[in-house]
Amino acid sequence: MFPFKARDKNERPIFLHLATTLGLRKGFWHVVEDFKKTNIDAELWCVGRIQRENFWIDYMNAQTDPRIKMIGWVDCDTPEY
Repeated sequence: MFPFKARDKNERPIFLHLATTLGLRKGFWHVVEDFKKTNIDAELWCVGRIQRENFWIDYMNAQTDPRIKMIGWVDCDTPEY
């Protein structure tokens, strides 16, 4: 349905943490904290509806690793998905 573009081998790899709701129950905090401990040249994108939104946005704003992005909810019928 959507055009697929293969990643250029010179681009940074992107790891996805996909969850229906981001939160402790889904391991969001653990994934982010473990990723911050690595030295790999890659990005981590966290995708999912944000439960207790203010708490997680404050948490993400407090962390300084530019490799980590919190995307939030993405509808499955969009090109972004």
